[in-house]
Amino acid sequence: MFEENKKKALENFEKHLKEGRVDEELIEFLKEFNKKENYYTTSSCAGRIIILLDKGKKGESKIVAKWHREISFEEFIEIYKKLDFNNKYFLKQEPLILHIVCKNLKDAIKILKLCRKHGLKHSGIISMKKEKIVVEVNGLDYLQVPLFENMDENYLKKLIEVANQKLRRNKERRDKFLSELLKI
Repeated sequence: MFEENKKKALENFEKHLKEGRVDEELIEFLKEFNKKENYYTTSSCAGRIIILLDKGKKGESKIVAKWHREISFEEFIEIYKKLDFNNKYFLKQEPLILHIVCKNLKDAIKILKLCRKHGLKHSGIISMKKEKIVVEVNGLDYLQVPLFENMDENYLKKLIEVANQKLRRNKERRDKFLSELLKI
């Protein structure tokens, strides 16, 4: 069953690759990691900065802008000035997230030990079934700030600096972790 599910997941990965739906920073890692006999990935995000239109429910909220890299204040302010502040918006910086399917509990524990070693303390098992165990790896660097109309420009500049700093820290931690993850 594990092998069948892995085959389907890797076919889906190839489809997403062709559609440009895989974070560029993770492509080489995912290709290499998915060759491992007892593991495969189902979803991932290298880390990003977004502006989110918050409708109160996950399925209804919408990403207005998304960057998987550091952003300039000019990029941000161009979008900020177009927002309709009759709605709720958030500036968010989100860390690495990686869903790894493991063949058994022993394999999942290897992943979790590596997460702990790298300080990824919010990672854990999110699903346990006879045919697979899913570990969610979560980075640490996170920011969520509500956006309002007519916010002070100096404050917004500092906010973008902090989001970029957190994204840089995420990248440093992520790269060290992923490098070791390839060795398990």
